Amino acid sequence: MHILRVEIEGVGPFQKKYSVNFSEKDLNLVYGPNESGKSTLVEAIYATVFGFERKEDEQAFKSWSPSDQYTGLVEFSTANGTVQFFRDFSSNRVTVTLEDNGKQRQLFSGDASPRSRSEEKRAYLDIVRQYFGFSDGSLARRTSIVRQLDLRTEFTPELRGLISGAGPTDYQGALELLKARFEDLTVENPWGRVARRKVRAIEEAEESLSQAQLSLEKSEAFFAHNVSLGKESDQLEKEIKELKEKSVQKKESLARIARLVELQNNLKSKQKLLRSEHAAKEDFERVRKTCEGAREKLEREYPLFKNLKTELSPTLSKLASVEEKITSAEKELSEEEVRLGAAPRPVPAWVTLVASCGTFILFLGIGALTGRLALATGLGVLLAIVVALGLLFFSGRNRRYLPRKTTVEEIRKRLSDLITEKGRLKEDILQSFADDQIRIRVDGMSTRDLATHYGGFREAKKIAENFERELLGRQSGAGGESYAAAVRDAAIAEERLEQFLKEQDELLSLKDDPEKSASAAALAKRESEDIERRLAESEEKHTDKRIEHAAFSASQVSPPEIYQEEIERLKKSLAKLTLRRDALKLAVKTLDECVVEYQAGSIERVADRISEVFDTITQGRYKSVRLSPGLKPVLETSLNAEIDPEQISTGAKDQLYFSMRIAMLEELSGEKGWPLILDDPFVNFDDRRLERARDLLFHLANQRDMQIIIFTHGERDLPWNANIIPISCT
Repeated sequence: MHILRVEIEGVGPFQKKYSVNFSEKDLNLVYGPNESGKSTLVEAIYATVFGFERKEDEQAFKSWSPSDQYTGLVEFSTANGTVQFFRDFSSNRVTVTLEDNGKQRQLFSGDASPRSRSEEKRAYLDIVRQYFGFSDGSLARRTSIVRQLDLRTEFTPELRGLISGAGPTDYQGALELLKARFEDLTVENPWGRVARRKVRAIEEAEESLSQAQLSLEKSEAFFAHNVSLGKESDQLEKEIKELKEKSVQKKESLARIARLVELQNNLKSKQKLLRSEHAAKEDFERVRKTCEGAREKLEREYPLFKNLKTELSPTLSKLASVEEKITSAEKELSEEEVRLGAAPRPVPAWVTLVASCGTFILFLGIGALTGRLALATGLGVLLAIVVALGLLFFSGRNRRYLPRKTTVEEIRKRLSDLITEKGRLKEDILQSFADDQIRIRVDGMSTRDLATHYGGFREAKKIAENFERELLGRQSGAGGESYAAAVRDAAIAEERLEQFLKEQDELLSLKDDPEKSASAAALAKRESEDIERRLAESEEKHTDKRIEHAAFSASQVSPPEIYQEEIERLKKSLAKLTLRRDALKLAVKTLDECVVEYQAGSIERVADRISEVFDTITQGRYKSVRLSPGLKPVLETSLNAEIDPEQISTGAKDQLYFSMRIAMLEELSGEKGWPLILDDPFVNFDDRRLERARDLLFHLANQRDMQIIIFTHGERDLPWNANIIPISCT
């Protein structure tokens, strides 16, 4: 397949009709400056055959200036003649025409939008696959166009799959065709893709069958229901009559059982009260005996306080406090008397005066006798002063005596007062006892013993008083009248129950089992309520049946026979579709296994072709190119060392990817052929490798019959011996 002519109108900068003719044998070099429309022309070639994949691209490539047309035409040469693809981009309507020996024949005309799933679109893709070996526009763009700085190539899942259909045996094409036919039948997705939302033939048939079956069920139910309306109405009337009779009987039975339960509960209550009164009486006797025992213990263990006139606790507390103070005062007096006895007494003032005067007179007499009166007088005065000062000093050191003496006298006075207070308190305590013998015994007891004994008496008395209060409280509830009344009420309740059971002998089995009577009453109540509920429901149903019968008389429903015929027809149709679906699924599975087997040989063939092309460009620098299990290229040098493409230079990587593009394009299109379109791809090639690349392109064009179209704007490419086509959108 070679492109002979491209004609576009209203595309990008080409507002008016623009036509370009290409050579089948020579290299085609399309030359023009930037913004001259080269890239637009490239995209127009692919869009005319495959359409714009996205709606946004379709709008973006529309002419910048107003134009009535938005069309593209690509003419190819084939072994059977010339094939012309014409597309109106506004409507995506495509016409394919074959011209052979001057005769034209229209192969296709209809909607071929790439975003459509119509039957016309599938028929168009069959034609595209017939002429080019594949029908995926995205794959064609990624494989056969080599753009500037875009040489990097990868084996995408789509490419790997389509390679399997690139030869004379179109496995992949057949596989896609089978899957497309499967998709026409059902929304099922056995191959892992997203499930389709729009229902297909099987789902439509199933839905129609379901609707028909539903209609049949409704029709049968409707007619059957009408037949049974009379029977149900009669049955409901009979049921209503029986339920009313049962309701009366059940209410009477419930009333009798309820009366029995009432009498049993009353007897149970009276017997419970009688037991309570009996227990209260026994409890009263127990408390009375306990109280008497407490009184006896009080008289037996504490006879001293039997006829005590007043409370002794305050007086005993004061007496104990006074005795404690007396003990403390006696101890303090003893200590102070010892200190007073050890302290020296002070010298009287008259002794000091006499001693001083005596000393002065003595020295005055000595002076008179010796004739030294003046000296003796001075010495006498001096010594008299010294004596007086000495006595005064000694008297000052003994001044503590008097305060100590005063303290001792004060303590003696306080001790005397405390002893007097103790005697008064002791007398008050003795006066609290009426018996003289008891007074003598109490007077002989120490205050501590008396307080301890009196404390025990008060505790025992408190216990006895508590029992007396409890006895007094129980005495009112344990009277003979209340107990007798309880006995009388219990007898009356029992008599009433016996009388009732004589009249209702069918309830005798419940006489001694109140719980069973209560359960029977609850059961009778539930049964009565259930009968009332059923009666209300039956009456409501009877009314509904009458209304429904009236509505049926006014309705028009098709008989079941009509729907049965439609269901039989739909079942046969669905069975055929299901059989076809299962057959297609099995065919896809079987063919898919063939594709996998075929791919192995295809990938190996592609790797050999990559090695051949790359060896030509690099002049044998690399021994071969191998494709890893993940279809990543691995280089093998002449020294048998394997290296990753990322380890080589940018220019060498571009050459490797260029070789991969050529190999994939050849494998993809096979003998049908698809042009190789280059858009300034050799930016990173040096002059030497560019020369080898040019030789390779000539080899592809001349020896392998591959059409080469180069788009460029640089003068570096002009010296090539090629069909030079200047381009301009003005």
